[in-house]
Amino acid sequence: MIKRLMGALLVGLIVVAQPVVAAEEKREQVQVTSDPSGARISMRSGQSCFTPCFLNLSRKRESLLIVSKRGFRTSEINFRPTRKQKKLHVSLIAQPDMELSLSSSNHSKGVVWSSNSLIENFKLPQGKANADDLAVIVGNFHYRHADLPNVAPARNDARIMRRYVIETLGIPTENVIYKENATYADLIALFGDDDSSKSKLTSRIKLGKGRIFIYYSGHGASGEASSFLVPIDADPSFIESVGYPIEWLYRNLSQIEAVERTAILESCFSGNSHGGRLIKNASPIAIRSSVKPVPD
Repeated sequence: MIKRLMGALLVGLIVVAQPVVAAEEKREQVQVTSDPSGARISMRSGQSCFTPCFLNLSRKRESLLIVSKRGFRTSEINFRPTRKQKKLHVSLIAQPDMELSLSSSNHSKGVVWSSNSLIENFKLPQGKANADDLAVIVGNFHYRHADLPNVAPARNDARIMRRYVIETLGIPTENVIYKENATYADLIALFGDDDSSKSKLTSRIKLGKGRIFIYYSGHGASGEASSFLVPIDADPSFIESVGYPIEWLYRNLSQIEAVERTAILESCFSGNSHGGRLIKNASPIAIRSSVKPVPD
């Protein structure tokens, strides 16, 4: 009798210990699109893709999708596909850019604008490709010295100009040298110095064949002998020692054999800015510059 009970108990334990096999979850391939495209779709399961794309989602339960794109608000969407509903379209809402505080306070320089969705999506005229042309785009917007205010628009100025030279002027992307927040050493590397015109610009241009397009957005300043582009690591008290002389830029540019040379400097050289004077303890009447004519 005891043996029979123990045998029955053992059989019961074996039956209970048998694993329960769960039914395979049915999934559906869902096409995900967004306006604008290029949004990142991510899930807690680890699946992710960039729109337009496809995801395998459960038909039994809702899946949480996290939609994100730079310049737009991040959103969360619960979605469960059906046999008839296998597509999901998401309209993104633009995220307003943070305004830059232009206070001249030593302790409050504000934050730099984030990328503007208008800059990324603005439609530009499409021009003819010019494989031999070269462009250098510089946007200085975040200055390190406490007495140098940041330049709010310079970042977006440089980015829309980069799009312009590629899409409208037809300059190949690989022929566009783009630099944000250039230091004094960066400007010398890009354009050369007083002793030599050899630079990244001269090493990339096809001599005698292409056009050169230069664009700079950021602070400018004037000294007694020249005017300067202000690098982001400049000390405004010693602008004549740490500023990049425009005279160097023009002279070195004139020495490059090119079909055409264009330089656009979007700066104020009066020494004034939204955040105050760049050169402290100096009168605007006393600051005069003598810049030589632009060489042919």
